[in-house]
Amino acid sequence: MDGYLSVSGLKAISIGTCPTITATLSTSFPINISLDWGTGCSSALDTTIRSGKLYISLSGKMNVPNSIATFTFSNFVSNGNVITGTHRITYIGLNAGNSWPRYQIFTEAKIEFPDKKSMTYRTEYVRLQSEGSATATLDDDVYRIEGSSSGKDRNGLTWTASFPSALVKKNSCKWFSSGSVLITPQGELARTINFGDGTCDNKATMTIGDKTSTITL
Repeated sequence: MDGYLSVSGLKAISIGTCPTITATLSTSFPINISLDWGTGCSSALDTTIRSGKLYISLSGKMNVPNSIATFTFSNFVSNGNVITGTHRITYIGLNAGNSWPRYQIFTEAKIEFPDKKSMTYRTEYVRLQSEGSATATLDDDVYRIEGSSSGKDRNGLTWTASFPSALVKKNSCKWFSSGSVLITPQGELARTINFGDGTCDNKATMTIGDKTSTITL
């Protein structure tokens, strides 16, 4: 099938005719899904040119505790950048106290740029779905993200990041609407990026030492 994905326990998403989606749908797990961009095309969601394949393996329904969705790449290129690695989402049940669906996220990836320089990225965080879990639409989903990450930039310098306050991402907004990230680059002062008070906009503030400035995302 082209551009449409609907699996029990997941929300449906329509992405046009690219990529081609192939799924082994049955009453038992694992369920395997492949997204194939062929030699290069863009989806209805954005203008990014992608090629290669993304494989998804579902160990169970993603509303059943301990079910895992594992994403891996095969010859995957996005706008000329080669992406390799693994992305894993584990549903770990409802959050105590407020019953928000809770997901453990792990990503370990590498991006190789056209000039052959590369960057690496590793993250582990918890994503709480604070709104929208009871509806089929994606637009009303809201997530709170807490955790840490680390990596190496294209110049070979390392960095770490943590979240002093939870990041809030609304599917109805392109940017994070609130929360903060503390980033510590190798050999430089730590800096905090604050995404604001909940307003959907492309503005944030960055604080380094005693200096704060507004940045455009």
